[in-house]
Amino acid sequence: MTQLDPSAVDLPGFDRVEILESIGSTNDYGRAVLMGDAVARRSWGELSVISTGDQNAGHGRLDRVWSAPPGSSLATTFVVRPHANPRVHIAPDQYHWLTSLAALSVRDALMQGFSLVPSIKWPNDVLLGNRKVCGILAQLVLEPEGDISVIVGVGLNLNMTAEQLPVPTSTSTLVESGQLADLEQVLTSLATRFEYYYREFASGGFDASQPFGGASLLERLRGALSTIGAHLTIHLPGDETFRGVGVDIADTGELVVRAENGEERQFTVGDVVHVRPDGYGS
Repeated sequence: MTQLDPSAVDLPGFDRVEILESIGSTNDYGRAVLMGDAVARRSWGELSVISTGDQNAGHGRLDRVWSAPPGSSLATTFVVRPHANPRVHIAPDQYHWLTSLAALSVRDALMQGFSLVPSIKWPNDVLLGNRKVCGILAQLVLEPEGDISVIVGVGLNLNMTAEQLPVPTSTSTLVESGQLADLEQVLTSLATRFEYYYREFASGGFDASQPFGGASLLERLRGALSTIGAHLTIHLPGDETFRGVGVDIADTGELVVRAENGEERQFTVGDVVHVRPDGYGS
């Protein structure tokens, strides 16, 4: 089945749920909503979701094109408008954590639905083994009234056969588990986890060191990141590279990498073009 059935998706924690038959990009759709009519925009509240089983013009970081046969993947965008809730206050340097919340939500959904054990590749990929099953793209949107919102796009490979995979470094839940995915169940699981993480994180003042549900966001990330302990080549703007071992995530979210000579550097998402696991020292 290529289309999501709206009647099979129950997400009471969201102000608005849009299930689309087909769309070029759920992130572009979300951006258009946030830049459109003011009265309509307010109906989206603090937290809404857009999803489709047929996205045909998606894009990732660095404008990489992302597309898949209808029904083989799930494209979902969370529309986050913290300013719609007067009790929520988020600083501009905290918005990047929403990518991590989405990655953890994907990981939970795959563990629950397929008994798979994904890892997170900093900053925005979810892996099964060494292959990418999901990419995440979070974008800030300045609404016409001056409020900052965020659209968090999640592209998840589900019912893709090995022949349909776009690149050798990608995979799908079908390839890894042999199990056909129910798109409505996956969306419900994914969105429910994101809503939980977002509400708990917001209630703690968007502090990644504050525990919720038994662990802090930082602790959850450190336990899920395949980037920590991996030999990496960091590709930076201007063709600069830095090679080392991923050793930690800083309290403010930067990736900490230690070179062979002991030098440590911290990298923000904005500094990095690509993080590639590498044969360090070879």
